[in-house]
Amino acid sequence: MSWIEDPGSFDEFNLTSLKVDQAYLITNSDRNDAWVYSLSDDCYSCPYTRLFEMGKTSAVWVKHNAKYRVYPSDTNLTVLENETKNQLCDINHSMVMDEFGVYNLTLEKGQCNFNTLKEPVNIYLPILIVFFILLGIAILTQAYTLIKNKYSKPAGGSFQERAPAKRRVRALDTFRGMSIVLMIFVNDGGGKYWWIEHATWNGLTFGDLVFPFFLWIMGVCIPISAKSLVSKNVPKYKSLLNIFQRSCKLFLIGLALGTIWPTTLQNMRIFGVLQRFGISYFIVGSLVVLMSRKWKEESKNKFIAMFQDIIVLGWHWLIMLALVTVHLVITFCLPVPGCETGYLGPGGKHENWAHTNCIGGATKYIDLVVLGDQHLYQNPTAKSVYNSGSFDPEGVFGCILSVVHVFFGVQAGTTLLYHHEWKKLITRWLCWGVVTGVVGGALCNFSQEGGVIPVNKNMWSLSYLLVTSSFAFILLSICYILIDVAKIWNGSPFIQPGMNAIIMYIGHSICWSIFPFHWSIPDMETHFINLIESTWGTILWILVAFVLVKKKIFFTI
Repeated sequence: MSWIEDPGSFDEFNLTSLKVDQAYLITNSDRNDAWVYSLSDDCYSCPYTRLFEMGKTSAVWVKHNAKYRVYPSDTNLTVLENETKNQLCDINHSMVMDEFGVYNLTLEKGQCNFNTLKEPVNIYLPILIVFFILLGIAILTQAYTLIKNKYSKPAGGSFQERAPAKRRVRALDTFRGMSIVLMIFVNDGGGKYWWIEHATWNGLTFGDLVFPFFLWIMGVCIPISAKSLVSKNVPKYKSLLNIFQRSCKLFLIGLALGTIWPTTLQNMRIFGVLQRFGISYFIVGSLVVLMSRKWKEESKNKFIAMFQDIIVLGWHWLIMLALVTVHLVITFCLPVPGCETGYLGPGGKHENWAHTNCIGGATKYIDLVVLGDQHLYQNPTAKSVYNSGSFDPEGVFGCILSVVHVFFGVQAGTTLLYHHEWKKLITRWLCWGVVTGVVGGALCNFSQEGGVIPVNKNMWSLSYLLVTSSFAFILLSICYILIDVAKIWNGSPFIQPGMNAIIMYIGHSICWSIFPFHWSIPDMETHFINLIESTWGTILWILVAFVLVKKKIFFTI
């Protein structure tokens, strides 16, 4: 336990034995056949599940808000939400519990009374404290740099003229660095705050932004690289060969990293994050090389110049629209044995066990046919909540829209090439951000579970693609203004990890569980201690990135 979240003591209860996101619930009843049932808000359209018998004390999870009911002992282990005939009481709205609190629930004469015996701790105070610690470190570091630059002199006692450096958009490296730093922080636990972890099924959390941001920024860099190759008169076949080699390297590295945990050839997971990177990069990169016209200066025709960044990608847009159409047709029209056609849910006990073995619908079915169950991810986020089966969030079928995701980045990069005046550039990026955000929001009805296509990272849904692309367009615009236009921020401490992102990814994937990047203490069950450990590991990798840049060590695939 930490002093920040020290729950103290209460009667005979050992509050320090509680885990993160737990509280004590004391129950009393004037009858001996009553049981408490619970339904977590994280389990959408699920039945109530039996927790424990009234008259006992239990540690309960408070990670997400939940509804509670009391039923007699002859009730089934699970109860449909609309089954209220035999319930002894319903306390949906009055029973709110928070971490390390002590609460009392009493059933007396057919009425349930709920009250707080000990106030919970403030789980958000650690975030504030860690923020001010990091802010203090940043201020001291900046002050040291300013003093050092003021009093240091170049060798020989005089400044020497240097050739002007080639213009580099620092916002791109910074954006990439933000993505890798967030990934490391999330993978290190993120302080065990649920809104930093990946969403259980539908919805969007901070952790769900990492992967799409990486794909998107990779797309931004593709046309920049393609233009450079054209200017150097590199033959197309050499460019395609280079793309193929890089894609294979990404796939093989991802496959190797997936075997860090004990595995055999019979149950090796085939697909993963880097594997999807490789496939998406190969398809989009090859299209850009094969189909893009030679990069020209901005057209003298004002109308064409206004939309030239889109016109030059005309055939690419047609192919992307075709991919989206194919994905939607398969998703909503492909018959899946034993499942409802067009089902998009997590299976298991979703909708009261109506789709037990149908997690992901057509997405899971295609992956199952192509790869086999043993080569899929066996512990998806929905498994513990919905009692679902295996499902691979980086499987085969999801690659279709991942390709489109990379292409949205290509569009952003092409706009950067054709519009050098920053106001025009930012206007276009922000317009793309608004359009993709509105369309994506409309598809999910601007809600977590609503709409025709809910936002879903696991299935890489169309609404997820559009919403996360919207955030990417807006974030890159902000970075570009602050770093490359106003020059009030140099991109640190994110630009350094962004310049060596693949080293950060591989290094963290291998070393995340070893000292000094990871450590633990006997009593580590508070957000504060977990947040310190996650922040520590993240900062270490940022320092590694600083050292690599200082020594001019850069590694690319």
